[in-house]
Amino acid sequence: MCGKAEKNIPVATLLIGFLLCLCAHCAKGVGVQTPPEAIGEVLARETPALLSVPGVVGTGQGLCDGRPCIYVYVCAMTPEARSRIPAVLDGYRVVVKETGEIEGL
Repeated sequence: MCGKAEKNIPVATLLIGFLLCLCAHCAKGVGVQTPPEAIGEVLARETPALLSVPGVVGTGQGLCDGRPCIYVYVCAMTPEARSRIPAVLDGYRVVVKETGEIEGL
């Protein structure tokens, strides 16, 4: 049994070395994507263009599957609205929600 344990030492050492190297790269930001522009900034910049799409009545932000996303609210889901609203804006998922007419109180 001692012979088998000694053969596993180099593999364990290699694995530990790999993990330490990986942690060092993560600490330096190597291989880690920089965070995208803040969702509020993306929404502020893109809302005027989204509101120019016929049928779009509003925009908002929320969470989709635990991640920030952009909501686009439409009176009715039309082929034109669906084709003109992107699925992703600057890395944020866009969810289109049909609301019907929205009226002020």
